[in-house]
Amino acid sequence: MRYKYLAQDDSGRVKSDILQAETSADALRALQAKGLLVFELNPAEPAQTLKNKPQQSKKLPLRLVHQFSSRIAPLCSKHIPIEQALQILIQTSAEKEVKLLCNHILQGVRSGKSVSETFETYPKAIPAYFLAIVKAGERAGDLGQSFEKIAKTTEQNLSFISKLKTAAIYPSLILIFAIIAIVTILLWVVPAMQPVFEAGTGPVSPEVSFILFLSNGLQLYGAHIAWICSASLLLALGWYKSKTGKLAFDRMVLRLPIIGRTILEIETTRIMGLLSDLLKGGLTLNDSLHQVELGLSNQGLRDALGAARIEIRRGQSLSAALEKQKLFPGLFAQIAAVGERTGALSDIFADSASGLRAVIEQKMTRYSALAVPIMTLLTGLIVGAIP
Repeated sequence: MRYKYLAQDDSGRVKSDILQAETSADALRALQAKGLLVFELNPAEPAQTLKNKPQQSKKLPLRLVHQFSSRIAPLCSKHIPIEQALQILIQTSAEKEVKLLCNHILQGVRSGKSVSETFETYPKAIPAYFLAIVKAGERAGDLGQSFEKIAKTTEQNLSFISKLKTAAIYPSLILIFAIIAIVTILLWVVPAMQPVFEAGTGPVSPEVSFILFLSNGLQLYGAHIAWICSASLLLALGWYKSKTGKLAFDRMVLRLPIIGRTILEIETTRIMGLLSDLLKGGLTLNDSLHQVELGLSNQGLRDALGAARIEIRRGQSLSAALEKQKLFPGLFAQIAAVGERTGALSDIFADSASGLRAVIEQKMTRYSALAVPIMTLLTGLIVGAIP
């Protein structure tokens, strides 16, 4: 059986490795025979070591990334050793998640791994740009600056996401309550009024006939409709999880009139912001594009950025490569062209991303303000159609 241990040798160096032994007692005796002081001894995974352990699909929350990076950045900037900085965070942090992350990194660092290597073995998936910036900081010998960049980027993203959610939540609630109100009217109010409609002297109007038809259909086939909708949703989810389905869905979403364009603008802004951080961290353009590509959730955008990266490796400029990809807004290629001419690509991307965020926030606020009266008016028209 395989056992993972954490021990200290005679020189005071902490070691962490995998040991093969029949029982835990045999493993302990073998380690003590080597003169090691054992701190931890646990069964290891039989299939593979921790270093090669694949990451889980569950991602590390952006909030946790910001909490960790914003707190460790000032410590590293004051040239406090990483081990001591992590110990300070463990002692001062109230959040359990932050302590777990710090403990994991601390054990990895004490075993001789770099900070980026310990991040790669964390059970939850770490954002690709996060790892890339940390690796760049390790190469430059300035982890403090890397964590400052990560903290700033995550803070901007969290603020941006919060504003988008705030702009979308009220129209969404109005839509949900409108659907509930309409279904309630069709199932209970209309049936109660149906004898009144039928007892009238004149012919029933087309509007009333249509509402009676919807009400009767919902009462007779409501359960069947619910089952069909549920089955369709499950089939759609299965199709979406396939590679072909996800690609088709992601491309379809980007082609939607208003929603698609807004999503494309948001993702393009995010791409420019991440490229700016990675380029400032010392990564090459090709490596920066690759890290951003890994962090995109929309498969259509990932393929487009990957195709642009291939064109760049063939000798094309970034602006020309982006211009070939019709999926991206033309503004993206124009901004890249300005950055290439001035030799300040990272600064141009940073300034442009900041400006575009403000524009998107204004658009979302305007859409939210328009959506509420429109949905309220539609609900009123449907309810008012019932005499």
